[in-house]
Amino acid sequence: QVLKTTFQGTKGQTVTLDVEAQRLGSNLRPTVRLYDPRGRQVAWSPPRYQVGGDARCTTALTLDGLYVIELHDQLYKAADPAPFRLKIGDFGYAEATFPLAVRSGTKATLTTLLGNLPQSIPWEAAADLPPGLTPTPWPATVNPAGRGPRVLVTEVVEHAAPLTAPVAVPCGISAVLDAAGTEQLHILNVTAGQKLRFDVMGRRLGSPIDAVLTVRNDKGAQLATNDDRPGNSDSLLEFVVPNDVKQLQVGVKDMQSRGGIFAGSPYEVR
Repeated sequence: QVLKTTFQGTKGQTVTLDVEAQRLGSNLRPTVRLYDPRGRQVAWSPPRYQVGGDARCTTALTLDGLYVIELHDQLYKAADPAPFRLKIGDFGYAEATFPLAVRSGTKATLTTLLGNLPQSIPWEAAADLPPGLTPTPWPATVNPAGRGPRVLVTEVVEHAAPLTAPVAVPCGISAVLDAAGTEQLHILNVTAGQKLRFDVMGRRLGSPIDAVLTVRNDKGAQLATNDDRPGNSDSLLEFVVPNDVKQLQVGVKDMQSRGGIFAGSPYEVR
């Protein structure tokens, strides 16, 4: 089934189509398409990881007239129940921030990512905030298309890449792949026999990154690597530091070679 609806659009008007389905517990994996008055497709969205498996697209209209929206399941076979909520309007949204994590009791300036709100939000993680994901302040002037971005509150020292010097563990590092096909390297000071657990948080924080984690010694020789954990594409690796190693190179890249803020590649490695 393909559902259709229409609205009158004005040239220069910015319109966001936001479909809530997976976020509401629906079995629908929505795909939405927008056609201008001439019947030409001008915007579309498949299910996106950044929107919890739902669809969202934004475009500036180029003509006055009647616009058509089509909505269907990605595979045209949604199982019952398949309710959804379609929002049409000039909405603001962001699915992640940089840095992605802040230590409780500290202040940070959060830059919104994966949305149409390139702006900074001053924020202080109160000392009594429990560890875990918490909503960031949403600007009062914004008409939101869903919830605002969330930030991870932690109890360890947090760093924002790029790093200019090696860091000690335990710690967290927020980073963004600089460009397509690149690998971001982080240098850790370690001790022989130390038991480490590397946890990459990407998809769980709203990023579509398909992370690949690689651990190397200070000479660049690979010691261990991990792509996916069971049931999730975020890397997870347990590792014991060898006797002759005092520094580790921790590399993170995207399996599909995506990179850059607008390609949706932020991640947190802990």
